[in-house]
This record gives sequence, C-alpha cells and structure tokens, in this order.
Amino acid sequence: MTATLVSTRDQLRALLDVEPDQAVDTVRAQVQSALHGTHGVVLAGAGQVGRWLAANASKLGVEVRCFADNRASSMAPYVDGIPVLSPAEAVRRHGSAAFVVTIFHTMEVRAQLEHLGARSVVPWTAYAWANAETLMPYFGLNVPHEMVAAADKIMRLHDQLSDEASRRMLVDQVRWRLTLDSIAQDPPADMANIYAEPGVVAPTSDDVYVDCGAFDGDSIAMHLARTGGRAAGIVAIEADPTTLPALRARIAKLPDDVAQRVVVHHAAVGAERGRATFNATGTAGSSLRSAGTRLVEVDVVPLDEILTGTRATYIKMDVEGAEPLALAGARKTLQEGKAVWAVCLYHAADHLWNIPLQIAESGADYSYSMRRYAEDCWELVLYAVPADRATPRGQA
Repeated sequence: MTATLVSTRDQLRALLDVEPDQAVDTVRAQVQSALHGTHGVVLAGAGQVGRWLAANASKLGVEVRCFADNRASSMAPYVDGIPVLSPAEAVRRHGSAAFVVTIFHTMEVRAQLEHLGARSVVPWTAYAWANAETLMPYFGLNVPHEMVAAADKIMRLHDQLSDEASRRMLVDQVRWRLTLDSIAQDPPADMANIYAEPGVVAPTSDDVYVDCGAFDGDSIAMHLARTGGRAAGIVAIEADPTTLPALRARIAKLPDDVAQRVVVHHAAVGAERGRATFNATGTAGSSLRSAGTRLVEVDVVPLDEILTGTRATYIKMDVEGAEPLALAGARKTLQEGKAVWAVCLYHAADHLWNIPLQIAESGADYSYSMRRYAEDCWELVLYAVPADRATPRGQA
C-alpha cells in the first residue's frame, strides 16, 4: 500500500489549527514533571542565555547553584557572582538540582549531562516557556499565540517560497515553535555556507558586497573566500565603536587592491536618519537597545542613503533585531530588485513571516528561500534573489 504524501501546505494548515494555550500547557507539564523533586538549578552554559536566566532567577524564586561549563578550566571561577564548574564537577556536587541547558545548541550538552548522571536535564527553551510570564519573548523564542494568530500570513509566506527545501523548513519552524521538539527538525545546513547557500545563490567576484552588521569583518572574509579573494566593492556597516578597530584591522590585512575597494560606515542602519541608543558590547550581539551594559549613542542612517551612487549586488543583513527598520530604510534598493538579500529571521519570533512579506511588498521580482544553520530557530536566513540570479523553481 502506497502512503499518501501530505503537502507542506496541508501540514502547515494542520499545525496552525491548534489552541496555543494547549501547546504551552503540554510543555509546561513536561518541565514540571522533570523538575519534580529537584533542589535548585544548575545553568549549563555561562554565556548569554545562562547569564540572562541567572539574572532572572530571583524573579522566579529559584536558587542557582552554579554554572556548568565545558570551558570552566579557562574561565574565571565566578561569573556574575555564581561559581563556574565543569559539568562533571557540577553533577558530582549538585546532582539533585535541575540542570537547565542554556546554550543555543542544546542536544549535545543534554546528552553529556545525562551521561554524567544528571537526574533532571531540560532545555532552556522549555524552561522559558514554563516561566513565560517572566522570560518570554527572547529573540526568536516566544509562546506560539502570535504565530497562530498570523496563520494567514504564514500561509502566504509558504506560497511565496521558491523551493521545496524552504517549504519544509517553514513547516519545521512552525512545528518547533508549537512543540519545542528539536529532534523532529531536519538537521541544519552547513554553517560554512551561511549567507550564501549553494543551490540558492552564488557570490561572484563582480559583486558589490554590502555587510549590514559587519562586526569584526568575519562575514567579509567569508564572502571573499567564496569569490577567490576578489570583489568589485565592499561596503561595511557597523555601529559598535568597540568593534570598529578589529574590523579596520582585518580590512588592513587584505591585499591593497581589495582593501582600497572597502568603504566602512560607522552607523546603524534604520528607517530614517537620526540618533539612537546602542548596547555596544563588543560582541556579535551588540544591538540597538534602550537598556544594556554599555550604552552609547550612534548615528542611524537609511541604507538607501548609504548606497547612494553604489551599485549594490549582494546585501547581507544581520543587525540583531533591527532588520525590519533597516529594510524600511532600504525601500528604493529593494524596489530596484538588483541585489541578492541574505537577511536573518531569528531575532524575533514574528520575523519569520513579517520580514519576507515586508520584502515582497517591494513588488520586485525575487525568488525566496530559507535555510537554518543551527538548531531550533537560530541562524535562520532568508534569501531574496533577483530573477536573473535565482536557481530555477523547485531545483534548489
């Protein structure tokens, strides 16, 4: 008997025909069961998510026993006043605690802790859902109510996508955002291909590459590696003043004939010219924020203005949640339809559907694809590719 194939469109419809409270209650019940009888919490990972959860622990009435981190031997003994131990030592000392895996790539660490004998291990995503009133939203993670309410927009996005891999990716994303089940997802694409997925688009040495959120120049280096070290031009846009020296130092090491084609703009891209508060952490997570650890004032400039007189052909946009504002300041460039766009979709939950539809409103003839380069929703990228550079529909 031959199984009937269910279309991705039908799968989406079925997934979105759900009561979001029930989805959250299911995950909460799983977390409560896992935490039953535990004493305190160990945060497995002393990075961004771990420190965020630790900072909110008092609001939850939770005692954080320690951080468990595989880098413990090379770290300070305390982070934010909390001891940092190796995973093995954390399990030995605090085996009765609940271990909350606080990194974006949870499955490997979860397996490690369970092998070491941790009795209760939960991913931070589920833990955050169980405490949604305090912890949600957080970047691309949120309870699913907004997504279910946007079902019609998500169906429009499905019909806009150009290849079957992208449509499956959308189904995966909706399913994960309803269940937080990482195992049910297809594996991520190769991180080495982020912003330039083979079979979707290929950078060339003729491209004028625009890097919105240039950080220390890492994406520029990746782009040049893909084009044999050549570029018709490079526009690097970075708002964080603490990152600029590293960016300029990397550019200075390029061959002279390439370095002289690089223009650096110290600014944030936004909807209109002005000034804004920026959390200048010196990391890849620096962003436009009204609160943070190192707040500075930065110039905000529309991308259309920055690109005046520039024939941009390849635009990467990773600006830590400001993508909709940045795209609003790039209406002319979008409408021209001459550039490839590689835009991050994971900094807020609604970016999954709102950013592609925002680009589509330009009316330009783009082919749309999505790829994910890490677990869950992290490193999810939209490709909007002009018709003359797109892979034929269905062949990506």
